[in-house]
Amino acid sequence: MSTKKIVLIIVLIVLALLVGIVIWRYNVLSDLSEKYEQSTKSSNIYYHSESNNSIIDYWRKDNIVKTVLTQTSSNAQIIQWTNAETNENITVYPTNKTYSENNSMIMFSTLPTSQFVGKDAPIFLISILPTVFISSKEYNGQQCYCISSGGVKEYISKENGLMVYTESSSLGNAVRTYEFGIVTDEDIERPDTTGYTYQQ
Repeated sequence: MSTKKIVLIIVLIVLALLVGIVIWRYNVLSDLSEKYEQSTKSSNIYYHSESNNSIIDYWRKDNIVKTVLTQTSSNAQIIQWTNAETNENITVYPTNKTYSENNSMIMFSTLPTSQFVGKDAPIFLISILPTVFISSKEYNGQQCYCISSGGVKEYISKENGLMVYTESSSLGNAVRTYEFGIVTDEDIERPDTTGYTYQQ
């Protein structure tokens, strides 16, 4: 067999391997994206997030979302409550006893989004980028795909497509847990603003 044929065979094998890797990566990202979209449609979900400087607790039941953001350094809190059916939202600041209504700045109306999966992620482009690395790993007892690129690493649950752990060279680390079907009406009650000052 001539040298040219050997080189051609090697090139074809390498190309086949690269195509196989791209297809596998695309399938992984597509599967995670579908599961993420299904998870975000859940009408009853709670998630808890802890990062270097904050704690987030998020409850959603039907059309109501309640979120509590706690700054770990000062224990200062921001509470947001939204009702999509009545188009109401309220933001409460317990530290200085103030609140506002119909605030256009809603911080946490949805679940955390990944830069690698979801309907807005450029899945095909991510699949072919050599700077994106995907591997199968376990985190905190959960089977995940670890996706990393450019100083960001995300552990995404194979079961539901949601991020359970992130590392970022610029934003720090965050650990997240999710529970479905446990949120009660009491969890999503409108915050009591008795004794609070209204801010426009």
